[in-house]
Amino acid sequence: MTPTTATTTPFPNHVLTSSPSDFTVLQAANSALNRMIESATPLPTPARKFVRTLTTAAEKLYTRTSILQERTEAQEKLLANRQQRASGRRSVIKGKFLLSTPEIHSDVLLAEANTKNNKRRKCI
Repeated sequence: MTPTTATTTPFPNHVLTSSPSDFTVLQAANSALNRMIESATPLPTPARKFVRTLTTAAEKLYTRTSILQERTEAQEKLLANRQQRASGRRSVIKGKFLLSTPEIHSDVLLAEANTKNNKRRKCI
C-alpha cells in the first residue's frame, strides 16, 4: 500500500463560487496569494485560477455596486420630489419671510380657493 499525500492548497474551489463567500477563508487565500506574489516565484496553477476567479468576482461586485448606487440615487431623487409640495398655500409663501402683507394674504386665499375647487372636481 502506498500512502497518499493530500496536498492542501490555500485556494479552495468553493471560496469564490459559493454565495455568500466565507470571508475568513477568502482572507486567508488572499494573504497566501500576496505572499506568493511578494516572493517573485512563478505562481502555481491553483493560484492562477484563484486570480482569475478573484478578478471576475471583483468585476461582478463593481457592477452590482454601480447598479445599487444608481438605484439609490434614483430613489433619493424620487423621494426629494415627493417631499416638495408645489401647489396651494405652500407655493405662495415659499421663500417669503413676512407673511402679513395684504398681497400674500390675497394670494393665499386664492390658492386655498383653487385647492377647494380642485377637490370638488375630483369628487364629481
